[in-house]
Amino acid sequence: MDRPIEIYVDGAFKGGLIAYGYVIHNSDCSKAIDVQVKRPTTHFQNVEAEITAVLEALRHIYRNYWTTNTGKIILYYDLNLIKDIIYNRKLQLKNPYYENYVTEFRTLEEHLKCEVIFKKVTNNPIHNYIDEEIRKKLNSSLKNKLQSL
Repeated sequence: MDRPIEIYVDGAFKGGLIAYGYVIHNSDCSKAIDVQVKRPTTHFQNVEAEITAVLEALRHIYRNYWTTNTGKIILYYDLNLIKDIIYNRKLQLKNPYYENYVTEFRTLEEHLKCEVIFKKVTNNPIHNYIDEEIRKKLNSSLKNKLQSL
């Protein structure tokens, strides 16, 4: 029996930039890793970084035609809000950014023909790795930004 795809996501905000990343494992132990830095588009900063990590990971799976075989993706996260927004209509109604997140999340879930299961992670080596890579890239981008001034 094939295991579900596992996704570890994280995001950070510092110095006017957000960084986000993910690690994806599928059943044949293939791995996809991506870390990006950009300017935030909202005032939610760290939350935007975390949400972007979730959506970019799901987009990556969709773009590369990955299948879940078991119909499940386990998404490991450290910020409760990325899960809470999905299941709490009151939070969604608080702002359009959250509503857009839920809409795209549900659309990707439907296209991937899967169920995304959220699991809170603490002190996990894979999550710690993506966190470290995000911080490195964010600090490097900030250093480059300062040098260009």
